Amino acid sequence: MALEPGKPTRQKRSRKKEGVKPGRVSWIHGTKLKFFASRADEWKAASEADGPTLASLYTKVTNLYGPKYGYDMADGDDLDTDVEDPTDPDAKIPGSEKLSEEEEAELSAKQDMVRKRIAVWYCRTYHQVDERDKNLFADVLVGLENTGPGCPHKAQPPHYYSRNYYEERVKSRFNAAWAVEAQRAKDLELEKGPSEIKIRNKITRLVYEGESEAWELTRSETRVQTAEEMNAVLKNAVYYLDPLAEAIAQKFGLNCSILLCGPMGDRGGVIKVRSVHAGRTQGLAPRKWFQLDPMGYEAAEKSMIKFSERCFSEEECRTRTMGVEQTTAALTVMGSAGVDGALASTSGVVSASTSGGTSDAIASTSGAGRAARGDAPAAAPTSGVVLGSSGGGGASGIGGGTPGAVGGQATPEPEPPVGEGGGGEDESQAVLHEVWKPSEGETERWTPELNKVFGVFATAKEELGPVWGTCVRAWVDLEAVSGFDNKGGQLTTDKQPKEIKDFIRGGCRWYIPKHLGDRLGSKTIPNLYVAQWWEWWGVIQPEEGRDGQAWRRCMGVLGLCKENQDGRSYARSRV
Repeated sequence: MALEPGKPTRQKRSRKKEGVKPGRVSWIHGTKLKFFASRADEWKAASEADGPTLASLYTKVTNLYGPKYGYDMADGDDLDTDVEDPTDPDAKIPGSEKLSEEEEAELSAKQDMVRKRIAVWYCRTYHQVDERDKNLFADVLVGLENTGPGCPHKAQPPHYYSRNYYEERVKSRFNAAWAVEAQRAKDLELEKGPSEIKIRNKITRLVYEGESEAWELTRSETRVQTAEEMNAVLKNAVYYLDPLAEAIAQKFGLNCSILLCGPMGDRGGVIKVRSVHAGRTQGLAPRKWFQLDPMGYEAAEKSMIKFSERCFSEEECRTRTMGVEQTTAALTVMGSAGVDGALASTSGVVSASTSGGTSDAIASTSGAGRAARGDAPAAAPTSGVVLGSSGGGGASGIGGGTPGAVGGQATPEPEPPVGEGGGGEDESQAVLHEVWKPSEGETERWTPELNKVFGVFATAKEELGPVWGTCVRAWVDLEAVSGFDNKGGQLTTDKQPKEIKDFIRGGCRWYIPKHLGDRLGSKTIPNLYVAQWWEWWGVIQPEEGRDGQAWRRCMGVLGLCKENQDGRSYARSRV
């Protein structure tokens, strides 16, 4: 209920008394506290067994308490004026000589009650841990400290020396010293043998301290990271670059984009751009920079690539390659043709940035990996696979046509698909048998994810025919170009239509969805397993690999997805 204007507010009355501490008041206070505290030294001496026993002390104090205060005084009462303490412990309360037997028994009961309360007060106020208990606790604590794990120590130079050079420079000397110590302990019949770790540390320190200055200079040189290590670091960059970009944008109230440009190990050492972005446009459909102006963003990427080409030599790009022979051939043609010319080599890798994509897009032909492995002759590429294109001016966005001449050399025209678009039945069966039968030892280099998904793809080979097999083979070859990198279930494209994306979210563990059971369907029955995969593969194929209506339906869905795509998830996929 609101108070009327001008009416004083109601004040809550405090129950605390001024000058009195909160809580229950002890029955020993005032002059009684002074009376008992004056005998604290006697109680301590009695408790240490150096004086009278505690029982006799409690009896004495009780007898002195009675004549001064009486045994009927309430706990909260006290003397108005302090008087001198009695000195005779045998003194009795005045008038107790004329008590009857019943009154004497009642007085004795009161004395016993007061005596117990006095003993409790002394114990609670002055009692300390027994000296024996103190020693016991000390032993327990010291034992816990000695038996527990030691404090961590910062590694010293001999530790790093042992970690990196033990096999090469220490092991032989340690083995000799250990053999001598073991034989000595055996000859002397020692109960406890030598400590291996102590001898090893001692020998390591002696060897380390005996190293020459020349060796110290060679050791001080920084170890160069391998291409695999640098690629692993780049893969994890999004986990701290994306929050960093968001934090910078919030701190300064500005848009922030972080672009990394240089040789990418998983792209054959080719110079590419990886980026994260913070900041979106206003409106009902907010977009990031690369979504709002893909052509302008692509121009910025190309400018950064052109700058980076003058920062990294061919040898540096070659050392960034992740140990795949066919990718190093692309680096030999880098020069005036730029990155696109470098990619358009006989290895089958073609840059997609010239056909409307960003610099992060790549293309791989179906025969590239097999030609590099020696499984098949290096012939003209068949239907290629264009993955990861993020730019472009239209709804197609991915593989907007076949690349033309690059670096002054004409690209051979791809052959039509076998079986579906041309070729006899015998030829189709031969191709179908070839693509679904990996060469000897090939699957051993595959990741577990690649082996599993290849088996799932094979379930649709009869329904979809040789064209489906050619697509799968092209994807496997693309994995070979990138070093069969274990992506933990991530597919090699981030531009699937929304329908396919929803399907892959449930199937990325590489098993057939439970709601389908054994009904895989075919490419002519929509919304079933095989049709979903066929539409996706139709989108990522060049013009000669598309399948008419299926491709056109997917391109329409892709256009809608491109307009409504969430920028945050897409930005994470770019790094």
